[in-house]
Amino acid sequence: MKNSHQFGNLLAIFVCLLISTAIAYPAGAQTGDYREEYKLFNQALQAGDLQAAAAHGRAAWQAAETALGDDPLTGVLAYNYGQLVLYSDTEDAVVALRRANQLFEAGIVELPAAELRLYLAYAEFQANERRRRYADDLRDALLSLEPLGFQPSLDTASMWLQLATADMGNEEYEDAIASSSKAETQFRTVAPEENRRIAAAILISGISQLVPYPREIEDIEAAHNKFISGRQLFSAQRDIESFDDLFAELLAWDAAADAAVHSIDLDHYPGHKGKSEAEFHGEIPLMLESGAELENCGVEWKKRPRPRYPNSASYRGYIGAVLIAYDLGDDLKVHNPRIIAEVPKDEFSDNTLRAIRNWELAAPPKDDIACRTNLITQMTFVIKE
Repeated sequence: MKNSHQFGNLLAIFVCLLISTAIAYPAGAQTGDYREEYKLFNQALQAGDLQAAAAHGRAAWQAAETALGDDPLTGVLAYNYGQLVLYSDTEDAVVALRRANQLFEAGIVELPAAELRLYLAYAEFQANERRRRYADDLRDALLSLEPLGFQPSLDTASMWLQLATADMGNEEYEDAIASSSKAETQFRTVAPEENRRIAAAILISGISQLVPYPREIEDIEAAHNKFISGRQLFSAQRDIESFDDLFAELLAWDAAADAAVHSIDLDHYPGHKGKSEAEFHGEIPLMLESGAELENCGVEWKKRPRPRYPNSASYRGYIGAVLIAYDLGDDLKVHNPRIIAEVPKDEFSDNTLRAIRNWELAAPPKDDIACRTNLITQMTFVIKE
């Protein structure tokens, strides 16, 4: 977007308006208020004090409302304030931007139409719990920028990502795929270092391809490829305590995609009344800087029961995956098991933890910290004939 260019234009408009109002209105307490507040607003902006800038920006706008009413200067001040607090005080931004839009539509003030529409749509989208109507308004506002030649920005990329999150939450999966694709593309263009936000967009896209039912093998493969591309944005993690939660989610969802492959041929899935079971997928080294191959650690299991498939999940036809971290002790037991990620949430973790606490080694592992701590494994939960 042309933010700096447009802001320069608005300042020029504001200066001209100040000159005109100085002629039109005699000096006095009311007319002096907005001028003084605007001066303080500018000083705070230049000092980088956004909290003070917001306070003075609001005061300048409100003083102009009192002194001038329906006036071009009121519209500019409302727009400037609404744009400034768009992310920090969304509800106030809605009020200010609606006022600016009212004066714009009445032909009283000239403002950058595309930006005004976008900022107002975004503010209303955030303030109204991302309801579908406001999501569609924001989508239209973002799409309307493209034929006008606006370039992507960090703001628009972030808006696409939030829109994708709302689309997925509303189970509008086709929209979520399109929105997340826009977000990913724009982040890669304007902020390629933003790996986590790129990965978040990729995760939303993959989930939105995997979740809708009935699914085809092509849907699962597309989701799997997305999850793989997201995983590749992360380097090996230092330890479980600092394990990146987004990376963990990508791993768990990829494992869930594997579970979906095993269930793809069922005629009555979900709601299938056949066999449900947990499949053990073994340790996953190489996720940690100190990751160790357990076969090189002398690890042999005497007892390693699989988790029981929860009745509620089986009845509802839920497949899923759990990523678990654990340590090993000299007493041949598993210590400190903890869930890193689970798909879907709160379905399989209890039974998985209950099972892993009953694992038992045949002999102590190699006396190497990498063979004893920060170990990771995963379980997939599959419905079969």
